[in-house]
Amino acid sequence: MKKLFILLLVILAFTGCKKDKSVDPGNKIIGKWQYYGLFGVFYFNNVEVLRDTLGINGIVSNKADVEFKSNGIVTTLEMVNNDYITKTGSYTLNNNILHMKIDNDPVDFAISYTDDNTLNLSGTGIQSIPDTVYINKGVKLHINGQQGLFSLKRL
Repeated sequence: MKKLFILLLVILAFTGCKKDKSVDPGNKIIGKWQYYGLFGVFYFNNVEVLRDTLGINGIVSNKADVEFKSNGIVTTLEMVNNDYITKTGSYTLNNNILHMKIDNDPVDFAISYTDDNTLNLSGTGIQSIPDTVYINKGVKLHINGQQGLFSLKRL
């Protein structure tokens, strides 16, 4: 009986010492992320013209990764026309508002987390884009603004 107790104690000692994989809340955004779900709201002269799901459950129209570094640098890797484009910029995070600036184009997102490995970004305003013709179900729409809702998974 004593041997059984010692064996049980040894087993509990090894199984009870698992490494905690949770992320430090102060650095939760630090790391590499991949777009998992994308939802876009598109505007023309600040009037909403279209809402469209661009990707869901990891199936997105363009593969894109984002890396947030602890020094305030953000790097994006996006596939456009079968070519990968890397862009680097800066970011700050204050009171769950993420401010990013890439190619001198600032954009703000409200952030939340579903869990330690799922980051949700919601555009806080309309981001200006060059006048673009977007074809949706055979209908041509002119857009010059967008707001995105993004879900990213930690890599």
